[in-house]
Amino acid sequence: MTKKRTLLGLAALLAIVICVTWLALRPRQIGSMNYHCSHPESSASNITFSAQPGDHLRLSFSSRTDGGTLSLILYDASGNPVEDFGIARELRTYITLEQPGPYRLEAKYQDFVGYFQVVLSAHR
Repeated sequence: MTKKRTLLGLAALLAIVICVTWLALRPRQIGSMNYHCSHPESSASNITFSAQPGDHLRLSFSSRTDGGTLSLILYDASGNPVEDFGIARELRTYITLEQPGPYRLEAKYQDFVGYFQVVLSAHR
């Protein structure tokens, strides 16, 4: 009976350690953009966030462009482009940031008709 209780206790402890580790290491969502328009529109949507050197980001992007242009660019604190993601229908990419400070992910659209969705998350 004592061995059974010991094994059950160890199994419960292991399950708790696994859950806590998973919660500590899972990706943390920084922000998202979701936009749909059926008539030509021009504007920009932004996600701003602070980062430290070595931070790992995951960018998930999907779009359908029926007209106009759409660009997705990551800027640093000085307004310099860090990464230009170009025009893609679907994209999932990882970025490692080199500098500390605030960053801005901008989706800029001109006479845009269609939809786009962006999810930015941090990985440890």
